[in-house]
This record gives sequence, C-alpha cells and structure tokens, in this order.
Amino acid sequence: KLPSYKGYIELSRDTLKASAITVKDTTTYHVPKEGKLILKQIIDTCKKKNIALIFCYSPEFQGADQLKRKTVFDYITKVATVNNIPFFDYRNHPICSDSALFLNVRHLNVQGSEVFSNETLKK
Repeated sequence: KLPSYKGYIELSRDTLKASAITVKDTTTYHVPKEGKLILKQIIDTCKKKNIALIFCYSPEFQGADQLKRKTVFDYITKVATVNNIPFFDYRNHPICSDSALFLNVRHLNVQGSEVFSNETLKK
C-alpha cells in the first residue's frame, strides 16, 4: 500500500517535459444534462445538511486546453454565483507557468502540491 498524507499519494518526483505538452481542441466541450442534475443534487444535499460547499479548479500547466473550455467554466461560475458558493479558480494562477511544479499538464508533482496546498491555506 502506498503511503498517503490526508488523501495525497506521492506517485513521482518527476517534472513536466516540454515534449509532453499537447493542446487539444476543446471548443466543443459542454456540460451534459446528467452532469448538471448531479451537481444540483450535490448542492441541494449540502444545503439540507448545512454543509459549506466550495468549488475549486486546481492548476493545470499553461498551454493545456483549460482556457478553451469556456462553456464549462461559464456554467460552473454561474452555478457558483447563483448559489453563493465560493469558486477558487486556479486556471490563471502564476503556478500554471512553472513546469518544475508539474508531473504532466494536468497534475502537480510533489513540489507543486506543496506550493498549491500552501496557496489554498491562505483562502
């Protein structure tokens, strides 16, 4: 069994290599009806049980396709606003431009996880 710390399991200390960066066309991404329904159910359940809900989008390395998923992020932002849910959106945070903090374009490495954890503690 891999050792973990509060849910985090270190898989590698590698860093992102430039050759691993790919950009996909995500302009057609959308939020499916089933996804909207599930999100509404989560929000409703949290309200009923008096659970504070927070939305958080973790950093991705610059050049990943997150900026093109406008429809998805517009929807999440709207839901967060309408329901008074804080949305910590790290898509444009300076951490996203430091390849030494990433294992791949989607996942932080150990050092990146430490930087991100310290950043979220400030919130």
